[in-house]
Amino acid sequence: MLRWVKEYSTGLLMGVVDLIPGVSGVTVLFLLGLYERVISAVSGFKAASAALLVRHGVGAVFSKRRKEHIASLNKEAQALDIPFMIRLLLGAATTILLFSSLIKYLLENQFTNLYGFFFGLIMVAIFLSAKMLKAKRPHFLIHFFLGALITLTLTISGNPEQDAFKKSERYRVMNEAVQSGELSLGNKAPLKYSGMYTGKDLFEAAITGSVVVCIAILPGISGSLVMVLIGKYYDVISAVSGLKTLQLDYILFCAIFGLGMMFGALLFSKVIKFIFDRFYNATISFVIGLLGGSLYALWPFKETVLMDKYVRGTHGITLVENSIVQTNINALPADVTTFVSALVFCFAGAASIILLERFTGQKRDAT
Repeated sequence: MLRWVKEYSTGLLMGVVDLIPGVSGVTVLFLLGLYERVISAVSGFKAASAALLVRHGVGAVFSKRRKEHIASLNKEAQALDIPFMIRLLLGAATTILLFSSLIKYLLENQFTNLYGFFFGLIMVAIFLSAKMLKAKRPHFLIHFFLGALITLTLTISGNPEQDAFKKSERYRVMNEAVQSGELSLGNKAPLKYSGMYTGKDLFEAAITGSVVVCIAILPGISGSLVMVLIGKYYDVISAVSGLKTLQLDYILFCAIFGLGMMFGALLFSKVIKFIFDRFYNATISFVIGLLGGSLYALWPFKETVLMDKYVRGTHGITLVENSIVQTNINALPADVTTFVSALVFCFAGAASIILLERFTGQKRDAT
């Protein structure tokens, strides 16, 4: 029982840090000595294993030889380490559901301070990731700069202002259709679908889930950071925080996002395991480069534009005048107060990851 509580608690810790761009739940697993176990469990899951689980699961419910099927189901699940994975995922899901609304609020109302926290956190995460290297060679710098270049390219190629405008235009057209009676957004009651997301939104959710899990399976870089870099962090956080309303729009979005993650994990875990096992130091150097390049994206001070944009919330589609849109163009602090405030949060972020590293290090030594 104590082992179950420990594994569930590890999942809780993973969920908290996975909400924060710059800290990876996978890094927590690495520091706790559980990373290889998770990778082996995911990469070892095959279609034949799924067929066996379904067969014994159905037999456990409907067959007269129920006890035999239950014993076989338990044996197969233990061989695939499924109980361990379930406890980890339940713990992570618990904290993600609890804290996603808070992160969404901070993004909307405390962007500079929140990114200041992220910036300080990731700076320290770079040095902690460097400790994972088993050997240091000059040629590893090539992998470092390649990772940094990829992150910078992703960041610079994005256009948050254009994305905000396109989404506003889509909502404007929808609002006009609603006003003319051509479209109904449906009932927002629990377990009702209102058509909040288009087919394109849902397709992008699946792709985002696949991409995120393929990169986040490497220790050192978080799935949240990947979503920040590709401009999907706010969308996903909003959908997760909306799950508490039990509205089918949010449930469908998160389900498709989750299916994308599952597909990506099953498809790429074997590749990642192969690369990680054979090119460990080069892979860690590449990850450190990804983190280093992300500092540009997480710089707290951005150029902003004012935009009249349509947004969709709990009360339908409304026009918000002079809404502040953060661009991906870095700038200097607007004033001393803003700088000092962001600096305080930067130190807080750095302190939090140092404390986390010490806690996980002590916990690993105790195991």
